[in-house]
Amino acid sequence: GMIGMVILCGVVVNNGIVLLDHIVRLRRTGMQRDQAIREGVEVRLRPIFMTAATTFVGLLPMALFGDANEGVSYVGLSIAVAGGLLFSTITTAIAVPLCYTFADDLIVWLRRRVSRRARRRNAAQAERLASAAPQSL
Repeated sequence: GMIGMVILCGVVVNNGIVLLDHIVRLRRTGMQRDQAIREGVEVRLRPIFMTAATTFVGLLPMALFGDANEGVSYVGLSIAVAGGLLFSTITTAIAVPLCYTFADDLIVWLRRRVSRRARRRNAAQAERLASAAPQSL
């Protein structure tokens, strides 16, 4: 079962990277964030679902008819991977866009905050320079 979890982690991370990469590429073309997320999910989710479905169908015989009499039993591995794959594929469609939105909002907020501080600092510095300059009559 633990080997199945390691395999599953690799597949889930790959699915997330494929989806996120497509969303970022759409954003670089100038597309708005929400539109890029919707289109990215529409375009990339079908191949992700198809890959998950074929993997699930391929693991079914091993999960249903795996027999320990032939040596090592892979029933636990196949059940862990198949069940986790179904759950993670659905979760990927929700969690990746959600996390991307949160991260993007955080970046926008931090940029605004840093630029506000820089403006205040520049204004204070300009004020100090103006007050320190000799007054001419």
